[in-house]
Amino acid sequence: MKKEILIQFCVMMAALIVAASLAPVLQKSQRYLNPDKERLLTAPVGGMHKVISDWEWMRFINYLGKLQTVDESNVKEVTERLERLVGLDPKYERLYLDGLSLIQHADPKKTVSILEDACKLDYLRDNWKIPFYTGFVYSRDTYDIKNQNGPPLLAADHKKAAKYFKMALERYPGNEPLNYLVNNYVRSMAKMEMVGTAPDREYLARLRFLYREWRILHSKDKALIDVKRQSSKVLITNLEERLLKAIQEARNPVDIYDHRFEPGKELRELIEQVKKEVFFDRALCINCCYPASGGDKYCTHCGTQLEFIHGICCKCNAKLNPGVSYCQDCGTKVAPVLIAAPKAKKKK
Repeated sequence: MKKEILIQFCVMMAALIVAASLAPVLQKSQRYLNPDKERLLTAPVGGMHKVISDWEWMRFINYLGKLQTVDESNVKEVTERLERLVGLDPKYERLYLDGLSLIQHADPKKTVSILEDACKLDYLRDNWKIPFYTGFVYSRDTYDIKNQNGPPLLAADHKKAAKYFKMALERYPGNEPLNYLVNNYVRSMAKMEMVGTAPDREYLARLRFLYREWRILHSKDKALIDVKRQSSKVLITNLEERLLKAIQEARNPVDIYDHRFEPGKELRELIEQVKKEVFFDRALCINCCYPASGGDKYCTHCGTQLEFIHGICCKCNAKLNPGVSYCQDCGTKVAPVLIAAPKAKKKK
């Protein structure tokens, strides 16, 4: 009997020695296969971290029920509880979307720090909502709720906002991302590229960005094609419709008080360039850029009188004068075809 016990003891010791020698190698391989393993090293083993995280979440909800708001008096404790929950279950989406919204205005820097870490997690590599929320926080100035007139606790960073909006678009399932995802990405890219202090600079930056994307998408130039190939996914859907809306808004821009003002020369020239290259075969009102239907005499949107012109040059897209045999802009021989197009003549 004692001999059997001794043999069992020796087998157990041998197994422990082999396990101890293999553990470092296996742990290294596991960390390579699962980069997020480090995030769970302090959590209980055997899957108990899920049970404990659920219990901690309920305690957290009960704690929040005793608070009127999250401010400088309690934000530290709220943040510590959230960080403990993230440590227990970093895959729990509600922690980032619901939990962090509680401290966004009290501690926006800690909010984006936790969100950025979540965007890097291999566990959440297919989650688009968390990077979108990260971009949303970065896209605007965040002020203290109790001191709206003071300096922002976190100033808008449009470069980082565009980065995370793009990440959300790349992770979005399917080929038709939600419209507000695309709009936020375009807006952040435009604000990132804005220069000067002109009142129409945001309209100019947005139209320039969309026009550049359209040229890349339709270009035959090798350099631009290479740029297009670097993107694994076309991010901006319905690009021509977005361009049309952009020139309509740019033609009649409004300020922050919703007062209309006249667009600058650079913006007007860009509008005409986009119309000539992108919408050369569509009849757009010269006043508001809304499309005209065949046979319309007046724009149904603004009342501007429309007129028929005789064809468009197939080489340079110039609108042809009546009766010409050669394009008045580039000299290309043309075969005029009657199409509807606007004239800069207002209805009396």
